[in-house]
Amino acid sequence: MPETVSIQLEASLEDFSEQGLTISYELKNGRATPVYVFNLLYETDPRGERTLNPELGYCYEDEGTIRVGKFLVPIPPGIKAESPAIPYLDPLPPEASLKSKIRLALPLRRFHPYYPVLEEGDTAQTSRLKLTIGLLDPSRAGPKDALISPARGAGEGHFVCDYGLGIQYQELCQKVLQAELLRYYVEKK
Repeated sequence: MPETVSIQLEASLEDFSEQGLTISYELKNGRATPVYVFNLLYETDPRGERTLNPELGYCYEDEGTIRVGKFLVPIPPGIKAESPAIPYLDPLPPEASLKSKIRLALPLRRFHPYYPVLEEGDTAQTSRLKLTIGLLDPSRAGPKDALISPARGAGEGHFVCDYGLGIQYQELCQKVLQAELLRYYVEKK
């Protein structure tokens, strides 16, 4: 995946309590072209109905780190997905910034588009948390690639991408967050 040149990610842990924590983040686009940020996730009920949640983020263990974020998750090997989970994109013009939050209930539970939610107590025993925000830069796509289109049913101003092209062109902005409060929570458990 290409480096996220001229895209800055700032993040901090906020509102840490027994019930949950909030991660606030800001992406700044220093490029001369607009980018599209995976910024709106949804939960799907058994009937296939989507409930949009701007503060929802994926949360799962990844090599000893708790990965939290909003990005296009590749379908894992051996998993068949009838319809890939594709978060909605929000535009980020040149020299602009996008602020958002992710709220997580405690104890942390796995939320992954292709694996079931784990029960309480099945989370990683680590104080290392990696925030990951995905983005697409249409200027880096091929001339005939239909990478991004307006989203239907998600409200005005949101976009979707083609899954295969999205996986190919996605860039990941990442920041490791280590906080005494998170460490305290894990040790208390």
